[in-house]
Amino acid sequence: MGFLAFSGAAFAEGINWTYIEAGYNNVDLDDLDDDGDGWFAGGKFAIGDSYHITARYDDNTTDDTDADLSTWHLGAGWHGLFGDGADLFGEVAYVDREFGDFDGSGWFGRAGVRWRPISLLEVGAGARWEDLGGDIDDSDTIWEANALIYVWKLGIGLSYETQDEVDTYNGFVRFNFGGD
Repeated sequence: MGFLAFSGAAFAEGINWTYIEAGYNNVDLDDLDDDGDGWFAGGKFAIGDSYHITARYDDNTTDDTDADLSTWHLGAGWHGLFGDGADLFGEVAYVDREFGDFDGSGWFGRAGVRWRPISLLEVGAGARWEDLGGDIDDSDTIWEANALIYVWKLGIGLSYETQDEVDTYNGFVRFNFGGD
């Protein structure tokens, strides 16, 4: 009976869509043979049971070329379908990026899944399609993966993003509001 009580508690947590997070990021620019360090901050805010608002700001400086790379986005999304322990999600957002003397803006669409198999662990994966105009006239697909370990409402996480010539590594802290 004690095992059943423990396992029920271990699997009782759902996906939280209202949180703030911030952390360190490292960007590896293969085509420029350069990388940079920086920080990011962002969050999501749930609207009802199936919708959310998303926002994020990233700020990096490259090591060799000493160029600033900053990106921000603001958008909205839908989540649900799999029940309390996992969510399929989709997002669209306006994005603005500056890299040295170049700047561009446009949109992205993101789709993925977040899964919380036990209350202490969340994993996720997805893809983001960006289309930017301006000086940075580019469209690309970015593949994403992340994992978080939770203690109460606080999560400590790692994430990785990759695209043609850019890899990004993040270490971060997330604070969940609401249901946990």
